[in-house]
Amino acid sequence: VVRQFEQLKPHVVLLDINLPSYDGFYWCRQIRSISTCPIIFISARSGKMDQVMALENGADDYITKPFEHEIVMAKIRSQLRRVYGDYAASHEERKVELDGLTVYLERLEMQLGDRKIQLTKKETILLETLLRRSPKLVSRETILEKLWDDSFVDDNTLSVNVTRVRKRLTELGITDALETMKTPLSVIELTVEDQEDEDPRFISIREEADQMRRGLETVLYVARLETFEQDFIVESISLKAAAEEAIHELKRFFIRNHVYPEMEINSALMVHSDAKWIRFVLVQLLSNAIKYSSGSHGQKVTIQAYESARSIILEVKDQGVGIPKSDLNRVFHPFFTGENGRHFKESTGMGLYIVKDVLTRMNHRIDLVSVQGEGTTVTITFET
Repeated sequence: VVRQFEQLKPHVVLLDINLPSYDGFYWCRQIRSISTCPIIFISARSGKMDQVMALENGADDYITKPFEHEIVMAKIRSQLRRVYGDYAASHEERKVELDGLTVYLERLEMQLGDRKIQLTKKETILLETLLRRSPKLVSRETILEKLWDDSFVDDNTLSVNVTRVRKRLTELGITDALETMKTPLSVIELTVEDQEDEDPRFISIREEADQMRRGLETVLYVARLETFEQDFIVESISLKAAAEEAIHELKRFFIRNHVYPEMEINSALMVHSDAKWIRFVLVQLLSNAIKYSSGSHGQKVTIQAYESARSIILEVKDQGVGIPKSDLNRVFHPFFTGENGRHFKESTGMGLYIVKDVLTRMNHRIDLVSVQGEGTTVTITFET
């Protein structure tokens, strides 16, 4: 595809998200690495996060199906005028330079010697802010303020973009150029590890450290979604072993909330998937089940698996608060916390969205059934 693009040198590119082998986001990044021509997504997927991801990966516009032909043509003409015609910039290109590294602010690109790498808009803003103030320290608040000029972001988004910029710099051969000044989470965990469990101060610190650890892991996995195809390894895995690993990781969370796991999985039950991503999915689902079951002593979370006609079913079932019927059709939407989000402070609205995204990429199906006041059952279907 890239070779054909270089041969044809199109003036504008129209992309869909759902494509064979690799999705439109992937090809958008590939095109952006060699060209600044306008890219417009045209897709039936109308979710907010799909549109955000398209623009973050270098697209100039996003049109949802069904669409009006006249509007599409008008947008194409507008992009052509902006890049090649009457509105094309004639002034000197804006850029920031430091020690041989150049960041081009309009074309969202950085260059060192003859090597070039395409950036997202947020990565460009982050690099510009750091380079303009080098070698001084730049506060978290200053960076967030700059990023907020583009769109509202939180600490997790900032962490993801710092990780991405580090990776981009490493691709150019620049290592250890970006440092963050913080108290390592591992130091906090080691500090409280040897303390007496009865001390309420250290119990509270340990709880916060566990919560931070889960949040940090979620951020890192979100960052890995950008290169999912390269990070995805299919193998035969034991569902029982995967469930046991996830339960062990959350043992303190279970105990602290007086919720206890009940596992009904035959050790011989195997599926073809990625062990690392399945563990991540199970940790997310179990965390939700524990969180929404807390408050009543002796609650159980059941993890069971069984064979169906032409598939293997894995279920995570809790006896918690359940989900209001009015919220059920939106639980997989990004940032949606619903009515329960008003009562549970840890709700981010991203857990189920990420889980569905991951499982969809691995060709597994996820379903959710819930009754308010009775509990929730999440089902994952592995085709055999």
